[in-house]
Amino acid sequence: MEDSELCLQCGHPFDPHAIISTTGDPVDGGIMLCPRVDCQCYSTWGLDGGEARRIPDRVEVEIIREQIQREGS
Repeated sequence: MEDSELCLQCGHPFDPHAIISTTGDPVDGGIMLCPRVDCQCYSTWGLDGGEARRIPDRVEVEIIREQIQREGS
């Protein structure tokens, strides 16, 4: 596997990281989380290099992370 296929934060394969729109509209950007259990990697994203319109607080990120990791296991 090439380095470009790995997450720069956690080193796990980039695919299948979960890319989540935090407003329900992908145009507004969102967050990206690793589906591996116990991985704490986290980043935000926006279209064309912009910032996410809404960044969830720490508690909401953990709730989303738990759901993503439960589905990914």
